[in-house]
Amino acid sequence: ILSRKVTVALDVMGGDHGPEVIVPAALECAGKYPGLHLVLVGDENRLRQTLNGQEAGFGGRIALHHASQLVEMHETPSKALRGKKDSSMRVAIDLVKAGRADACVSAGNTGALMAIAKFVLKTIPGVDRPAIIAMLPSATSHTHVLDLGANVDCSAEILTQFAIMGYELVKAVFAAEGIEIVFRTLPFARCMHDAKSGKLAGCFNATITEENRYQYHWHDTPLFEEDLAIFALASEPQRDLKLTSL
Repeated sequence: ILSRKVTVALDVMGGDHGPEVIVPAALECAGKYPGLHLVLVGDENRLRQTLNGQEAGFGGRIALHHASQLVEMHETPSKALRGKKDSSMRVAIDLVKAGRADACVSAGNTGALMAIAKFVLKTIPGVDRPAIIAMLPSATSHTHVLDLGANVDCSAEILTQFAIMGYELVKAVFAAEGIEIVFRTLPFARCMHDAKSGKLAGCFNATITEENRYQYHWHDTPLFEEDLAIFALASEPQRDLKLTSL
């Protein structure tokens, strides 16, 4: 990980506790990864007071960039976008836009972060809505889940885009560990057969049955659960199928 120089613009003023928590974490991270360069964005006087000269021990890998405003956690995305163009969050994202940073990290207002990032950086072709991802603990390890934003009106197309972004992220995470993975779309029976014969490392979105329960290794926490699925021919006129339709 970080085999090359990576510069991250860090919104130090965001989050519930600000520089007093984020600065020590940034220093610890910079100490762990020699290829990491950080631009700490926020109130410069407060940053220098919190750092107390510790940045000098990192060989120029930690820089400061002043921002005069702060996006509060309760503020609306529209207010942050239109009324706080010199906020630590906006300035950090602007540094990415200008090519002075490879990425921006913020623990602040996620609604504002999403709105500002989409406005300043835009999205790549084929992606209409960015997604928030987080690592959640499971019984044996952890699971990455997206989207964790406050989305209540996701269309099938948006959900498909989330799935593709998750797929690309999984590939990138494995690639960082030197593991190449390839996803193939197969019918259920073929997928299970190839996994059993060793042609595939695993089968995603498979259903546990009494027949296959002891033939495969299963994740302790299912990714999906469903009690009933109703299918109909596309030529059928009725689209909103319910139990009463049977």
